[in-house]
Amino acid sequence: MAKITRKQLFIAAAPAIVFVIAGTVAAIGGYRINTTPSLPMGIWKVSKELSIQRGHYVSACIDPAKPAMQTAVKLHFLADGHCKGGYAPLLKQIVAVPGDTVTLTDAAVTVNGQELPNTATMKYDFITELPAAQRGTYTVQAGHVWLIANENPRSFDSRYFGPVSYAEIEHTLRPALTY
Repeated sequence: MAKITRKQLFIAAAPAIVFVIAGTVAAIGGYRINTTPSLPMGIWKVSKELSIQRGHYVSACIDPAKPAMQTAVKLHFLADGHCKGGYAPLLKQIVAVPGDTVTLTDAAVTVNGQELPNTATMKYDFITELPAAQRGTYTVQAGHVWLIANENPRSFDSRYFGPVSYAEIEHTLRPALTY
């Protein structure tokens, strides 16, 4: 059996060490690292002011009582984190605000008559059955938004869990270094 040198061990461990250090520095400095394909991957700056406007990116702790969230948590579909229910906040874009009209069909999500790309509402997730929000047309109520992440057509977002209350939104995010 070949002997592993300290140098080889250090080279093998370096990426993990860098990732842990970067994550710690990012969390302390008000940054979040996104490693999921729902939004551009990279580093996101947490804004000191919560801004709930169409087009803004947010982190949200979705109500774990929603059927899609119960399924996602039960099946460990989401990373562990500090949200009620034990999962990590979801990073999504606000696509609809109070007064907007959202239509969910099998083919797409439409907001105020504009179809959003990569938003086919899937009845089932590619891993397991995941309840989808009821198809139909909705008027966004006061104090609620719809969150979509159409970078990835299979993103877990309002297509599944429906509208999100302002109380579920933690932070506004801005891309700092993404790809």
